Amino acid sequence: MNEEQARVLSTRNLLKVAPVLKPHLLSKSWILYGAPQQHAFYISDNPVTMNKTLNKDLLPGTLGLRVPGIEIYLPLSRHLCLGFLCPTIEARFRDGQKIQWIKALDGHEALALIPENVTFLNSLQVISAERHVYSSNDDFSLVREMLQSHTALRGGNRYPRA
Repeated sequence: MNEEQARVLSTRNLLKVAPVLKPHLLSKSWILYGAPQQHAFYISDNPVTMNKTLNKDLLPGTLGLRVPGIEIYLPLSRHLCLGFLCPTIEARFRDGQKIQWIKALDGHEALALIPENVTFLNSLQVISAERHVYSSNDDFSLVREMLQSHTALRGGNRYPRA
């Protein structure tokens, strides 16, 4: 299969799976996050990342739209990231923390993140990347640090080939 055939097949599969995924995405709490001005979100060649901060007792590899406690993140720009959170995560988050909103570039409000949150979300981009991580401010120190300390990341997020 050449690259064009793979693209066509991927697009067809996406059209088939979209109606199945739609209710699960709509059931999530959608939150727009804003990074501090001096920090920027990375984006990779595999930009949709998943995490489960809560429910870590679930089996490893249980990251999916229907997993209780799932968090899904998609960077939109250098200072904005969209999060799709399991409603239980959002409720615990709102109950336990003082929320500060910032004005995004287009005038919409975004939940202000601290630098440590941006670093965490950037680390998810590094972990999920196949080959490339992009930074708008040319700061790849986190990428270098992670690749040095976790050599398995150097091969990218690939499935084992038969």
